[in-house]
Amino acid sequence: MAKASNASSDQIRFQELLPFFVNGTLAGEELVWFQQQVSLHPEMQTAVQAERLWAQHIQAAVDAVEAPISETEHMEGLYVRWQARRQRASCMGRARQALATPWQVPAAWVGAGAATLLGQLAVIAALLGGTATAPMRGVTQTCQAEPLLRITFKPELAWQDVVVLLRTQGWMLRNGPSENGYIWVAVPSVLTPEAAQAVALNNPMLESVQLVPASKTESCVP
Repeated sequence: MAKASNASSDQIRFQELLPFFVNGTLAGEELVWFQQQVSLHPEMQTAVQAERLWAQHIQAAVDAVEAPISETEHMEGLYVRWQARRQRASCMGRARQALATPWQVPAAWVGAGAATLLGQLAVIAALLGGTATAPMRGVTQTCQAEPLLRITFKPELAWQDVVVLLRTQGWMLRNGPSENGYIWVAVPSVLTPEAAQAVALNNPMLESVQLVPASKTESCVP
């Protein structure tokens, strides 16, 4: 009975240590014991070979999965899309002046804000009637009910203008740009939706502004 009990105990221990032996993390006394068991029992050698094949299969499946798109790829792709949408030459001089004015928009803050903005821009899905483009792969869109402003920018605006405007107004991008140029933004909580709309309507950089009630953005499914 004692031998049977020891054999059962050894088998349990062998199964527990097997994955660590295969992935190369087993060490010390446990490694010595495991190697001794494998040399004494041919059936354990078969188990090791089977475990190695399984580990290779799992690794191959992991490698075959498409890696999420990187933040850099998001930024490059979205910048190209933005440039393609513009119909007329942008006012680069004004953008450079705005970005270079420390008291107005600190350059370092704008740079960090641009990276955040471009990451948020990747969250592209159809909030309203399928007008927006599909999300980029590797991006998870957060669905939440909140009032939004649907805005379009003046065609001559440069990308830097857009970054500066969104960051200085405190707008958080929720969707867009759509096929017809719409972008949906959430406004700072310190303002009521109506007050935010009034401020936006007076902004010379915007071509159109429309308040979208929270009830129309409860679902991310068009």
